[in-house]
Amino acid sequence: MKKLVPIVFLHNIKKVNGGLHKAAYHRINTLSKVYKRAIIFTYGFDPEFQELCKYHKEVGNIAENVEIYNLYENNNADSSTQKYEKNPNYTYFADAKQKNTYRVFDEKGRYHYYLRLHEDGTANFKDVFTTPWKRYLKEIYGQNGKVRKAIYMDDRNKPSFNVLYSNEGKPVVSSSLHKDNFRPVNYFCHLNERQYTDEISMGVDVLKEFIKDIPHPLLFIEKREHVKPFNRIKGANIKKIYILHNNHLDTPFTDIHKFSPSVDDLFESIENDEIDKLVVLTKEQQEDINKIKHIEDKIKVISHHQPKLTKFMEKLPENKDPLIISLARYHNAKNLPEAIDIVKEVVKKIPKVRFEIYGYGPDKEKLQKQIDDAGLKDNIFLKGHVNNTIDRLKQAKLYLSTSNYEGFPLALLESLACGVPIVSYNTKYGPIEIIRENKDGFVIDKLSNDRIKQAAEKVIQILQMPENEYKKMQKNALEITKRQHEKKINKLWLELLDELS
Repeated sequence: MKKLVPIVFLHNIKKVNGGLHKAAYHRINTLSKVYKRAIIFTYGFDPEFQELCKYHKEVGNIAENVEIYNLYENNNADSSTQKYEKNPNYTYFADAKQKNTYRVFDEKGRYHYYLRLHEDGTANFKDVFTTPWKRYLKEIYGQNGKVRKAIYMDDRNKPSFNVLYSNEGKPVVSSSLHKDNFRPVNYFCHLNERQYTDEISMGVDVLKEFIKDIPHPLLFIEKREHVKPFNRIKGANIKKIYILHNNHLDTPFTDIHKFSPSVDDLFESIENDEIDKLVVLTKEQQEDINKIKHIEDKIKVISHHQPKLTKFMEKLPENKDPLIISLARYHNAKNLPEAIDIVKEVVKKIPKVRFEIYGYGPDKEKLQKQIDDAGLKDNIFLKGHVNNTIDRLKQAKLYLSTSNYEGFPLALLESLACGVPIVSYNTKYGPIEIIRENKDGFVIDKLSNDRIKQAAEKVIQILQMPENEYKKMQKNALEITKRQHEKKINKLWLELLDELS
């Protein structure tokens, strides 16, 4: 077996996450087949962490032999549940409006706490009061019935101080909370008796302790804000790879000389040999970076793989309805207002066209207002987040992308793997290396003044295409699974790690 121990550092492993997590899971799964140990280390608090580990392994997101750790969890802790035991000296008044919920009074008749239990008899939460009826503490319990979070209230009955506990019920982090947004302003970490002003630095320091017993750790850095804290982890036996998941340019994300300030730490760390390799997802991005930074010996292109998805259908659907799909966060990065404007033009030619946008984000209300104001509520629908996008993609006749910036969009790969052609702006980076012009879609010049008109024309062309021509595009689209075959991508990762060994 190989001597390196690959470690992915993430905030959480929640069920709903984006392409970064999907790519990180695939990478660590690949390496777990070759390396003796492969690890995901997370630093965010989540009382459902153990259940999330089981979920991801059951559905196949994370391989069974990948080790998953969390700052707040002891994987060897007693997993038995602790049911709530009623105090025989207290009185329990059932809440008529809430099941398994009680107002609890102590032996002197004073209101003590408001208690809710799970169906299995373990505690859900407890609001603790002083007399008369003033809440000063809320305790939240984990699935094992042990307290996981204590929230202390101020005189306004608002959160002012947190204590987060391990799955064993031991205090891990204490934090004062901002009086308005209730977010932590500091982190007192009981694991190493150190105080922090940010969660990332705390997580990295705990990781630093974690890897002391690992002879040859290989650390994957996934986010720009992680770079500087990771510079504190040093050692001749330690290797670091940064994965640049997105565009590195500053707004408007097209001038290759204008780097975003958010990557200053990254390129300074590369120049100072604090990061061993930089991985980008496209040749275009590699070339753009090398024109300015000249780090040819430290940069490598490894894009995402795309497995076959045709197992979801016996054969490709025929005579599809005019359905357009986008999988995109409701965020400025995805430039959805222009996608809506494109479909507005399409509606003039194809009144029954339907455009479904699957995602989540802060711009939902603004986008809905644009749809309503344009009179398109019968054509354009914000569908929210769904776990299984493949079922919807395979019904679509076309995928539309108008992003301001990308890295190597997984949604475009999945669309083609479902036999769905694409109309996309030539966003940096990805579309021009994924889409083959007039074979499986069309790429529109993002800087063109009439880009909306051009995109609308190509959308209409595909939607009104004769069935035999559309079938050719569908078959061409499916070739993405050969072009981005898993074995090809896996080989690149293994070669890179061999180079670092």
